[in-house]
Amino acid sequence: DLGTSAVKVGLFDNSGNLVASALQGYDTLYPVPNGAEQQAEDWWNAICQASRLLLQQNPKWRQRIICISFSGQMMGCLPVDKQGKPLRPSLIWADQRAVKEAELLSRWIGNSILYKRTGQKASPAFSLAKILWLKRNEPQVYRKTYKILNAKDFIVARLTGKFHTDPSDASGSNIYSLKEGKWDTDILSAVDIDINILPEIVPSTAVVGSVTQQAATNTGLVAGIPVVMGGGDGDVSAIGAGIVKPGDAFISLGSSAWFAIVGKSPIDDPEMRLTTEAHVIPGLYLPNGTTFNGGGPYKWLKDNIFDLSKESKGENPYEIMEQLAAT
Repeated sequence: DLGTSAVKVGLFDNSGNLVASALQGYDTLYPVPNGAEQQAEDWWNAICQASRLLLQQNPKWRQRIICISFSGQMMGCLPVDKQGKPLRPSLIWADQRAVKEAELLSRWIGNSILYKRTGQKASPAFSLAKILWLKRNEPQVYRKTYKILNAKDFIVARLTGKFHTDPSDASGSNIYSLKEGKWDTDILSAVDIDINILPEIVPSTAVVGSVTQQAATNTGLVAGIPVVMGGGDGDVSAIGAGIVKPGDAFISLGSSAWFAIVGKSPIDDPEMRLTTEAHVIPGLYLPNGTTFNGGGPYKWLKDNIFDLSKESKGENPYEIMEQLAAT
C-alpha cells in the first residue's frame, strides 16, 4: 500500500489473514506555494527496503508467494519516459498549484459536463488539471513524457516493464468516462492531450505481468511472480472494510478523510459536492465526500506545536494531545 507518508508491505495467507508486515516512510516535498511532490524513486526504494526486510524476517514465505497486488495514493501526475524513468517528481493528490488550469477546464469544457461525464467538477486536485499544468509550465518535460502514471502504476511498471492503470485510479483523474468505462476522448480533445500519454486501463484484478529478474534482485522477491494491477487506495480500503454491495458505507480517516457509499450508478449531486469513483468491483461505484485535511493537520500540530521531548520518552503524542483537548 503506497500511502502518502509511507509504503506498507504485508504478507497474507490464503484466507486473507495478515501474517507479517513492514513499513518504510518517505518525504513529501513542498517546492512552491500549494505544491506537494514526491520522488517516485523514493517509493521504489521504500518498497525494496520493506520487501527485503519482510522476507528476511519470514524466509519460509519467499518461495510461497503466489501473487503481488497494490493499493496506492490517487489523483497524481508522474511523467515517465519509455523506460519508465521519472522525468520529474510526482505531483501528488495534495498538490493544489493547478488552480489556473482548473479554471481553464471549467471555461473550456464546463463543470456540469465534466461532472456528468467523470463524476467530478474541475479541480487542481485531479490529474487532468495537473497534466495541463505540466503541459503549460514545463513543456520540455511534457514533450519527453511517454506515460502519466499514479503511484501504484509506476511500481507495477518497475516490477513488470508494463504500463497500465485500473478503473478506480483512472476515475480519480477527471478524464475517465464513468458510464463508458474508458478514457473520455471528448475531454482529451478539448484540452489537446494525446490519449496515448495515458496508460491502458485494465480491471483491478488483471494479471498484468510478472516480476522481472532485475526487480527480483532489487526487492528480494522471486522472479516470475504474477503481478495483479490493484486499485486506488480509497477504493481498495472499501474492500478492506467489507464495503462490497450497494448501500454499504464507510468512513476513512488518514492523511485525508472521506466517507463513501457503494452504488449501482454515480450520484448526480446538483451542487456537485460529492464525487464518484469506479469501485474496484466491476459495475459498482463509490460516490464520496472528501476533505484533504484529515490526519495531515493533526500530524502538523504534533510536529510543530507539541512538545516532542515527550515522544522521545516513549509516550504516544496523539494520546496526550487527545487528553489535553478533552480538558
